[in-house]
Amino acid sequence: MRIGYLGPPGTFTEQALTSQVDLASAERVPFRTVPDVLHAVQSGEVSQGIIPIENSIEGMVNFTQDALVFDYELFIQREIVLDIRHVLLGAPGARLSDIGFPASIPVATAQCHAWLRRELRNVSVLPASSPAEAARMVGERVAAGDHSWAAIAPATTATGHGLAVLADRIADHESNQTRFVVVGKETFPARSGH
Repeated sequence: MRIGYLGPPGTFTEQALTSQVDLASAERVPFRTVPDVLHAVQSGEVSQGIIPIENSIEGMVNFTQDALVFDYELFIQREIVLDIRHVLLGAPGARLSDIGFPASIPVATAQCHAWLRRELRNVSVLPASSPAEAARMVGERVAAGDHSWAAIAPATTATGHGLAVLADRIADHESNQTRFVVVGKETFPARSGH
């Protein structure tokens, strides 16, 4: 079985996927955007896809809902709720005062809005297609010697990109959770017995 997810590797979406015992052993296929995941499921490139649909702080992920309602004939197979812990990643040894360009997906930066306003006032927040993609972008900048960039991302993405955690637990609320859905072409999944 091949399962598409919002990539690159290391995203919260991949964490949600691997939290499911029966899905964790499937071949994982990362995609750049949610519509790319949905298109891959619709076309049969992957058998299922996993996408974020709602966050406890920011509410519904509108572009996901719009795509499911208007653009694709797919069905929700299950939901997965994942605790989200955002950190600020940057060059090892960098200080918050060094940071001028934090990057992440807009939903993640919105979940950390008060922290950003308090700790990184007057900075330009840069958009990325996912928090893990932001870590990749920042890792490239840091490798080139630029320590002014940082990523709002999962801590698990730090080591793969030569980054360090500069600030931990930066979400505005401790009970930050995201609901993901697994979608496929099948109308109804088999009964789970639960």
